Amino acid sequence: MGADPLISVVIPAYNVADTIDATLRSVSTQTHRNLEILVVDDGSTDDTASLVRSAAEVDPRVRCIDQGGNRGRSSARNFGIDSAAGDWIAFVDADDLWAADRLEAMMAASRDHPGSSVLFDDRLQFTVDAQGRVALGHRYPTRQMVRTGRIHEVDRRSWMIDRFCRMDPVVRGSLLRDHPIRYPVDLAVGEDLCFYTQLAFWPEPTRPLRIGRPSYRYRMGATSRSGTSAQSWMRGMRHAIEVTGSSELGGLVELITPGWVAVIGRGDALKAAEGRIGAPDPGSVAEELPASTWRGYGRLAGWRVLQDLSRIADRAERPGIIADIERQLVAPS
Repeated sequence: MGADPLISVVIPAYNVADTIDATLRSVSTQTHRNLEILVVDDGSTDDTASLVRSAAEVDPRVRCIDQGGNRGRSSARNFGIDSAAGDWIAFVDADDLWAADRLEAMMAASRDHPGSSVLFDDRLQFTVDAQGRVALGHRYPTRQMVRTGRIHEVDRRSWMIDRFCRMDPVVRGSLLRDHPIRYPVDLAVGEDLCFYTQLAFWPEPTRPLRIGRPSYRYRMGATSRSGTSAQSWMRGMRHAIEVTGSSELGGLVELITPGWVAVIGRGDALKAAEGRIGAPDPGSVAEELPASTWRGYGRLAGWRVLQDLSRIADRAERPGIIADIERQLVAPS
């Protein structure tokens, strides 16, 4: 692939006229310049498509792809995968931002670890108030997080137990083109977790590689969730087990299910109290899943410790990250 591989960036987009410009600026100004930027319009009814087409007139790396109606995020991402020509394929939502050197850092890591087919860094949350002020959250909690600033192959057992393979991946294109690893289109909840888990447990060694830097950011918001979250999560895990054929994954799912079902149930209760429980996942069926309250609380307590550790590890970087996000959110005059 040489020193400057082509990276296809897939952006699913549905009625995101308020945020797509900032996301496109963030991606198109990457220090790694060899990109194709595929915005998959998922049947938007606002100005999303026209804004993307305007961006494409300025930057020929940008393409607006119409997948033919509103089919959902998973379908849009899969459509982008099937349309991508890159040596690597990256994914970003249409309201997210990247550090300017994110892809450059990942390609440098891939050259030092040529056996890795899945690269990811640490997800860092942020919110923006009415005055445009940015507040940072924390890295997604796993025990790997304490290895800040390092590059290492991930032990997928511990990663799965901590938070089952949460990733914002950049994937070798051949892995996705040659194998049936896709986002499940019949899940409205947990489709991304299912996809990441397939990547981590694919039978051929993918050697997921973590670049320990908080260079991926996403907006936190008052989102709703399905009233059948636990059942949807289990369907996603069963799908991943079926696709990968991994007995290791099957054993780990059995191990973590009681604690995780308890955590999901607690989250559903909090959302319900706030009036933010949405319609059930259309594909879900009533199913009694094992739950362990004490395992759930233990999991939550462990995450809280890891979140606090991440804030300590990031303390010197946080002012610069906030300034970078604020800069990216300002439209050029």
